[in-house]
Amino acid sequence: MHRVKMMKLREVWLALALAGLFALAACGDGEGVFVSLPDEEENGENDNGDESEPAEGDYRIGTGSGEDFEEGVLEIDPDTISPGASAMVLATVVDGEDDYEPVGEDFEVQFNSDCVETEQASIDAEASTNEDGVAEATYEDDGCEDSDEITASIQVDTGGDVTETREATGIITIDEGDGSSLVFRSALPQTEQSYKLWFQLNDSQGQPIPGQQIDFSGAGEGAGLRLSRDSGMTDSDGLIGVAVYPVEGHDAESVRIKAHAAGLTSSSYSLPIETGDSDSR
Repeated sequence: MHRVKMMKLREVWLALALAGLFALAACGDGEGVFVSLPDEEENGENDNGDESEPAEGDYRIGTGSGEDFEEGVLEIDPDTISPGASAMVLATVVDGEDDYEPVGEDFEVQFNSDCVETEQASIDAEASTNEDGVAEATYEDDGCEDSDEITASIQVDTGGDVTETREATGIITIDEGDGSSLVFRSALPQTEQSYKLWFQLNDSQGQPIPGQQIDFSGAGEGAGLRLSRDSGMTDSDGLIGVAVYPVEGHDAESVRIKAHAAGLTSSSYSLPIETGDSDSR
């Protein structure tokens, strides 16, 4: 398809150039006119596209690291969500030639799922690993029924011009329950060190449910993060907010907040956060 487009582009250039030649010839100024066609390589004919080069070595993808590494398995948090809710998908890349230690930053991981292919869910198509060798992607349901298989993959050059696709998979369950849903809505930065997050509780008709208790938990609290409250009641729009702050003297680079209500769970995406003096407002 790309080659066909290039051929058409060259034809257009040629037609325009010839038209210019004829116009100049008609005016008696055609002598010394040269036609320059676009170079194929400059226009992407030999471009490799956006695909990243396969990494050379014995790299594996899964969960954990070292002796606890489990190849081919993804971590999904939470692994059961209500319709329309979101979850975090985590894949760890390790070096099989280095006792399965994490690869560190900037290793590219691709994500997909069965329901993403049918446009009944969405997920970050690609993510880079952090310093712990973990790539995080946000999964969001959009009509997927019952369950969905999520796949994370890496491209590995095993030598001799042989490229392998190595994968890890996990199952997420979409539990309709009574039809109500708990959905992550937004994260608004208050400072460089804090966010205000909003979740919404709706009934089976998509109408907000006021006056219901929502409980909160956060991945990263143990690393020095605190929440403005552990629980609260939804307002008249079914909304509830919670702020997250770092604790001075502790290290934390990102945080994910989960909301829980009557068997429903929803997670925020991973939020970058800087340590420092906490904002107690």
